[in-house]
Amino acid sequence: MKPILRSGITRSVERLRAFSAPVRTKLLGIAPRAANDYATHIPVIVGLAQRFRIERVLELGCGEFSTPTFLDRRCFADLLRLDSFETDQSWLDRTKEYASTDERYHPRFVSGSMALAIKEVDVEEFDLILVDDSTSASDRAETIRELCNKRPANVLIAIHDFEISEYRLAATGFEHRQIFRGFTPQTGVVWNGNPVSLTIVRELELQVRRFANMILPDDSARWRKMFSGE
Repeated sequence: MKPILRSGITRSVERLRAFSAPVRTKLLGIAPRAANDYATHIPVIVGLAQRFRIERVLELGCGEFSTPTFLDRRCFADLLRLDSFETDQSWLDRTKEYASTDERYHPRFVSGSMALAIKEVDVEEFDLILVDDSTSASDRAETIRELCNKRPANVLIAIHDFEISEYRLAATGFEHRQIFRGFTPQTGVVWNGNPVSLTIVRELELQVRRFANMILPDDSARWRKMFSGE
């Protein structure tokens, strides 16, 4: 097929759009999308582990970045158990390859929706829940709503891709919310109770934003050292 020849006006409009996109993004306070957009929640969960005692984690949606980070004893020194729920068997098998030998790791395949799977889960048993599940926005939003309906107290819940309005709307029932804007996709942290945590989480957000241009999102070792002051 021959390329379509565009007029000079059309080309000018396209150049203007290409130029204005990052400018508009900057004006709105949204960082450009990270090259490694699967890992932008790593600084957040590593930071939480340096400020709170995280012994039990529920991971909703396994990941090549999040699962190893949770099991990294340097990043999560207090971790006793990681429960990982995954709706994609092939993805679960991939994470098992490097995590199955760790006795703290407890994977579970979910044949239906994640929201249904966690209905019978006592989320109060966990210190941190990561929501990074499903292949559609509507399914993940339903997961968030189910967690919100459970009204967990003093459980930190980190939600990846939180720039998506559907996720923010689903999380409106939580008492506290902090959006980490240093990287895009963004990560939101929501919870109920313990208002003192709000100051701590806000300070973490400022640190992530400050160092976002210096440390890659998947460099968990450097983020840990930065948060711990090493």
